Amino acid sequence: AIDAPSGACPNCHNRVDPDDTYCGECGAEVPQVDPTKLVKPISAGGAFGVSLLMIIVLVGLSGVGAYFVMTAPLEYSPPANRQAPAMPQRMAGTMTEFPIDTDQTSPARPASVIAQTYEPGKTDNVQVPSNQLPPGVRPDTLPAWANSSTSVVYKSPQHSKPVNVHVMDTRYRNAPAEITDAVVRSTRGKQSGLRVQSPTGYIYTGTKVQTTQITVYIMFNTTTSTCIVIYAPDPSVHPVAARLAQNVGNGKGLADDPVIKSSLWVLPANPPSGLRMSQTRIADMDELGLDADDFNTDDLGDDVDQDVKTAINQVKQFMPQRIIAAEYVDPGQQKYYAGAFDFGSARPAWNLWWIIKFLSAGQMHGVSLNHGGGLFINAPDGQFVVFQRGPYIVLLGTEQPAPSPNTANNVLVALANAFQM
Repeated sequence: AIDAPSGACPNCHNRVDPDDTYCGECGAEVPQVDPTKLVKPISAGGAFGVSLLMIIVLVGLSGVGAYFVMTAPLEYSPPANRQAPAMPQRMAGTMTEFPIDTDQTSPARPASVIAQTYEPGKTDNVQVPSNQLPPGVRPDTLPAWANSSTSVVYKSPQHSKPVNVHVMDTRYRNAPAEITDAVVRSTRGKQSGLRVQSPTGYIYTGTKVQTTQITVYIMFNTTTSTCIVIYAPDPSVHPVAARLAQNVGNGKGLADDPVIKSSLWVLPANPPSGLRMSQTRIADMDELGLDADDFNTDDLGDDVDQDVKTAINQVKQFMPQRIIAAEYVDPGQQKYYAGAFDFGSARPAWNLWWIIKFLSAGQMHGVSLNHGGGLFINAPDGQFVVFQRGPYIVLLGTEQPAPSPNTANNVLVALANAFQM
C-alpha cells in the first residue's frame, strides 16, 4: 500500500484541505491533523516582519493612530531607471518562463511569488507551502529535484480557487519524470501526453495528470532544463490551468506583470559587495491570511458599537497591500533580511512612519540614509534598521550584533541605501 502524503485522502489520495473531515472525491473519512504540526517555524527575518504587523494593529487600536492620521495625498514618483534586482542566475532564469493568461475578459494574474535557491540535502528552509504543491510533491522533496524554483499563485477574478505554477531549474534530466511518477502514484490520475511550442521557439513536452478533482501539468523545456508544474486544485479552475499550460514561455514571464515587476524591482539591483540573494517573496494580504473584507465596516450591523467600527477603520488604513521580502547571505553565511511593506500610496506609509518614530522615541537611534533619515535599534538577537520612502516602509535586520550599541551595522545601512526607491 502507498502511504498517503500529508494533505491527501488515505483512501484515494485526492488532495484534501486541513479542515476537511471527508474526502470530496471518494467520501472516505479524513484523519484530522494536530494544527500545531502544520505551523511552519518562522525565521528571524519573518519574526521582525510580524512585529511590524503587530505594531500596525496595536497602533490602530490604541488611539495613537487617530492622533497622527492625515488624509491629504503625498507626491511620490518612483525612480525612472529601476533595474531588475540582483539574484542568482538560476533563480532569475526560473522567472522568465511563466505564462501570461490570454483570456481577454478575466485573465488570471500572479498574486504572490516565492523564489528560492536550494542546497542539496537541506530541506528545513523550503518556503513553498505544501497546499500549493500537487499531491505526491512535498516541500522537502524540492531540493532533491531543483537547484532553485519560483512558485507563483495565479488568481482570476471569476474564481475563488487559485492555480499554482512552479518553475524549477532541475538538477538532472530525469527530475520531471520522477515528479510525474510521484504525482501519478499519489493521485492515480489519468495520464496524457502534451507538447507546446512557445512563440520564442522553446518546445515543452510532458504529461497531464487528471482526476475528477485536480489537474496537474508537468512540462519540461529541454533547452533550458526547466520543469514547469501547473496545479489546479479544483475543477472550477481546470480551464485556467489549461490556458496557462498552452501559454508557457509566451512572454517575459513575471516581468510582463506590472504589479509583480514594480514590486520586485524595488529590491537592490546592486546590493553591497559579497551579498547574494538566497530567496525572495511577494505576498498580498490574502496570502498572509488577512482578507480586506474582514475590515469592511459597511457589512457590520447597527448593533456593533461605533467605537469598534472606528478602531477597525484605523487598523485598516495601516494595513499594507503587499509585502516584498528577501534574504541575503554573505560569504561567511551570515544572513541579512529585508522586507518592504507596500501601502499603495505615500500617505498611509508616512502616517505610520511618524507613529513608529513617536512610539520609539528614546529607544531607537537615527541613521542617515540615501532615502532620508532612518532608525536603527540594537537588540540582544541582532540589529534592525527601518526607513520610509514613498508608499514603502522598509525593515532590515541581521542576527549579527553591531560593533557598539550606538552604531548601525554598515552592511545593513549599505543594503538599505541600495533599495530602488
